[in-house]
Amino acid sequence: MLPVADALLGLFNKVGSLARSRLSPRLLASGIAVVAAVYLYRAIRRRRRRPSLCDRFGGTPGPIPYFGFVPRSAEHFVYALEIMADTYGDAYAINRYKQDDFLERCFRIMGRESVVLTDCKTIKGILKKRPHNLLRTFNKDKLLPIPGMFNTEGEEWKRNRRLAAPAFNEHNSAEMVPAMAVVAKRLVRQLRTLDCDGRIVWEPTNWLMLCSLEVLCLTTFGMDFYFLNPDGITVPPGSREIAQSIFHFVEGSIYILDFSAILPSITRNRFPWNLNPIIKKFYASIDRLNKFADDLAVQRRAEWEGRERSDLLSGLLQLDKHDFEGNIVTLFFAGSETTSAALSWCLYYLCLYPDAQARAREEVDILGHDPETNDDLDQLPFVESCILETLRLKSPVPLLVNETTANVSVRGHEVPEGTWIVTLTGKQMRSNAEGGSSFRCVL
Repeated sequence: MLPVADALLGLFNKVGSLARSRLSPRLLASGIAVVAAVYLYRAIRRRRRRPSLCDRFGGTPGPIPYFGFVPRSAEHFVYALEIMADTYGDAYAINRYKQDDFLERCFRIMGRESVVLTDCKTIKGILKKRPHNLLRTFNKDKLLPIPGMFNTEGEEWKRNRRLAAPAFNEHNSAEMVPAMAVVAKRLVRQLRTLDCDGRIVWEPTNWLMLCSLEVLCLTTFGMDFYFLNPDGITVPPGSREIAQSIFHFVEGSIYILDFSAILPSITRNRFPWNLNPIIKKFYASIDRLNKFADDLAVQRRAEWEGRERSDLLSGLLQLDKHDFEGNIVTLFFAGSETTSAALSWCLYYLCLYPDAQARAREEVDILGHDPETNDDLDQLPFVESCILETLRLKSPVPLLVNETTANVSVRGHEVPEGTWIVTLTGKQMRSNAEGGSSFRCVL
């Protein structure tokens, strides 16, 4: 055992002995304090005599060495692991499982033994083990307390995936394009209202988030909440409340996933964590959006009884009430934040590379009008390549964290149950084999 563990075990034994002796409460408290002080002093002395792993390998300095690397945020988590991959290789950790030249060494993240991978072949081999031997960590901890495709595993995930997939086939995707064009034109008009002395200063992530939510509601629910409203149209009753609930849910989801690698317990809807306004609004938004999903299901069944539709909402109506609500609510997160982030990065790269921007503009000018149909989009191959290159360089999901539910083999070495397997998919996509880290659009 570790010295600290020895100290705690001894402390518990002493407390038990004192409790069984039926001493007075005051004497018992004094004894506990003395024993705790003695054992803490001994533990610190023993630890000071041991060589520090942080001194040997580098790591996170802090008052609780047992926990190892403690990330400050999701971004810090990703960047730190990528930097260490540059140092230790495409499969690494710090504490070795075996005393040999095994690269899959065990790296402790928040007290959890972890193996970090960036090699494409190894990542593919590992991910094939889901869902039999791997489980996504946020699903194990139920960080997002709703069902749905994003938050389920195994057969339940397969069922959700099977019902949702037809909505995204080629035909149905093409039918979504006109609604996307309507929202894109609204965004242009909205940005023009920000004009000040011939300049427009705007935050792409915020405005594109509204744009993504608008497209989602129009194409999936057939409802317009006017998140973008440059023309001052009167918003339908109740729309403002739904819009506010969506924003609170998206904000809370991002917050929860940011803290999932640090301390999952603080994201729960219980005291004192629910005193946090973000957490409080997040759980309240789930209740409001579940009610919205129920009303939506009743409305759709009444409007389209006897008529079949192949859109996403119709497919999800085959689920039971709980799963239907979960999938509808999940869509607001999965279909908004990641999309707006990807588009924002694409605009960033087009600003960073003016030649690529000029070529993209020329391609749209040759089309001769605003793209409004799927056929129009087919005439913009360079614009598409810019988006695909952005997704390669700035993946909306830069890593996947799974936990082993049984012993698994990684490059011929056994990794025990309960280990985190962190796959740095974003870094792998920027490897030299995939085109490097520079923005390249070649047709």
